[in-house]
Amino acid sequence: MKNKEITSIFVMNYKAGKKSTTLKLGLSDEELKDFSSTVEDPSERSMIDYFGEECMEEFSTPKKYYINGNNKTQCYQLDIFKKIMSNLNDASELKSIKNIFNDDGELLCNMVAYISKKENGDEELFLYNIGKNNLIKDIGFWLFNFKKGRQKAIGQKVGSTKNNGAYIEQVENGFSLPTNSCIASFYNRKNTSEGNQYKIKIYQAYNFDEAFNVTETQHEYVDRILKKFNKKNDSIKLTKENISVNFINKDYDEIEKVIYKSEGLTKTFVNFHDSQRRIIKKIDLEELKDVIKSLKEYVDKNADAGFVLENIPEINEVNNELEVTKDSIPTFAALLDNKIIERLLNKKIEIPYFKKHK
Repeated sequence: MKNKEITSIFVMNYKAGKKSTTLKLGLSDEELKDFSSTVEDPSERSMIDYFGEECMEEFSTPKKYYINGNNKTQCYQLDIFKKIMSNLNDASELKSIKNIFNDDGELLCNMVAYISKKENGDEELFLYNIGKNNLIKDIGFWLFNFKKGRQKAIGQKVGSTKNNGAYIEQVENGFSLPTNSCIASFYNRKNTSEGNQYKIKIYQAYNFDEAFNVTETQHEYVDRILKKFNKKNDSIKLTKENISVNFINKDYDEIEKVIYKSEGLTKTFVNFHDSQRRIIKKIDLEELKDVIKSLKEYVDKNADAGFVLENIPEINEVNNELEVTKDSIPTFAALLDNKIIERLLNKKIEIPYFKKHK
């Protein structure tokens, strides 16, 4: 890695919904320094801002993206990395290779984390998948194993020259440490006056989501966001007049079933953060009324509108709230993301989530 030196390495056995196992490899500073020089810098080419307009217009997660944030930032990726960092701080040292292999010689760990810590206290974490391809099959790569007769961890590139000659060791059980194909990184800045506290970079979105069973994590996040709209205190408000959102009958289970059937809907609520930059937060209540009125008039005049009156949220002026049901949740999502589209030539109105939901 250019301008970065790995200061510690951890292996993890991550299972969503269950307690994760994290163990530190007992490598010397010299071994860590040597290994650092073999690790490729992950490419940031074509990486886009997760909360930027380009990404928000997409209905699925981009392949590569980054997130700048702090402790107020709401996103499931940050929750995952905070949990990882907490596990690393509490990790014990790997004492025996048997702890990460089962009786059939299968590797129990599925991830490895490289930490680069700077003198100013900043930390950067790099995540890699490990699996069958990392089991030792041949010489010529970095591995982790234990020398017989002593409980000291060593990391050594097999077949390399070191000091007084070639160092080659017969290994019964071991695994190679990956030097490329980083799936994600996490930068934790100690002094926030110098910039954003956190920066997350996802280099392989599919592999990241798969490794952390993101579907389950996303569902927890959607549930949290929906209930935050309806909190008694400090709930999420809309428009300049700060109107409330009322999910009729508080039927969260039915609403969530609708959301989870659509990747686009799920993404909207997972990515939602209560920012004043959102159009729905900046418009007047009268403007929102005009939008609702236009949608109803369009449905009345167009039998093939693609949505019906039940799919449109209602404004309750007495209670100063927007009423949303499981039938109108796609339109509500479109309002949150400003994705209701009116075609100028044929005056056709589209709510993309209905097309995707079908």
